[in-house]
Amino acid sequence: MYRVSVQLKMDSPPNEQFDVGEELKGMGPLPVVLMEGTLDKDSAAKALADAPRGPHKYVPVEGGDRQFHEVREGFFAVLLDALHWIDGTTAPSGPTATAPKATPPAVP
Repeated sequence: MYRVSVQLKMDSPPNEQFDVGEELKGMGPLPVVLMEGTLDKDSAAKALADAPRGPHKYVPVEGGDRQFHEVREGFFAVLLDALHWIDGTTAPSGPTATAPKATPPAVP
């Protein structure tokens, strides 16, 4: 479950939450990149990596914590690669389109 208010350090109304896995499964076949820092033990990115129906990939950012404090340069390099990949990826057509398996790029 994800609660926006937790990220904003506010009280959490019960109706302000959603299940990220269910949302990813219910999305159209759009390209999705899930990233996480390898030091972030609370991230669910790897567990959610196969949830999207469209083209998708999982990319760990080596040495990154939840906010990538010590690896900003590596984070922005991975983010730029992810945006280029999304921009160059065409979502498959048709309701039964399946997502290809992608390997994560090397992190500098």
